[in-house]
Amino acid sequence: MKAPQLHFEDLPTPHPPDPSPQLSRLRRSLRFTQAVAGLALVAAVVPWLSWAQRPAPQDDLLVLNDRDGNRRIVLHAQGADPYIAMYDRDGRTRVRIEVLGEDSRLALIRAPEGGSPAAGAFIFAAPPSIELTTGARGTRATLSAAERSPHLAVVGPAGHAPLLLTTQEADPPPPDPANTPRTDAPAEASDPTR
Repeated sequence: MKAPQLHFEDLPTPHPPDPSPQLSRLRRSLRFTQAVAGLALVAAVVPWLSWAQRPAPQDDLLVLNDRDGNRRIVLHAQGADPYIAMYDRDGRTRVRIEVLGEDSRLALIRAPEGGSPAAGAFIFAAPPSIELTTGARGTRATLSAAERSPHLAVVGPAGHAPLLLTTQEADPPPPDPANTPRTDAPAEASDPTR
């Protein structure tokens, strides 16, 4: 008795029905949109990665310390404007320092919250001066001492100097004769604001 033999036949492979022309166009449009979105994502990520990995600039901020070396105020450059802003510890803008003309005189511009900056005090630098200069691209501002100036006087509207900005390696400035009371004058005449 012979064993039954199995016969295999090649059956035709079922093919899916041909898609409609509208469906084909939709698929091609989706593939094109995905390719464009991928290129846009790459174009957006690559500059950000290069910006994030750039070395941090060392000259785009200045720190004002008190006599004990404590950090009080930080001066930052703002965009392409030729001024630097003075922030407090909470990050709020308090004053702005701007260049007045092409001389070595600086203006201290107050920036009150919710209002336009109003001129407050002026900073005058007597030669040898400390100048406010911008970089080649105008993106940062630095204070540089021309000949190791000992100090800068912040002169108020009345003409007196309520504050002195002193360099770290300089000797303390001499007392201002206008603010020093005279021994041979009455006490009420020593007020410089009058």
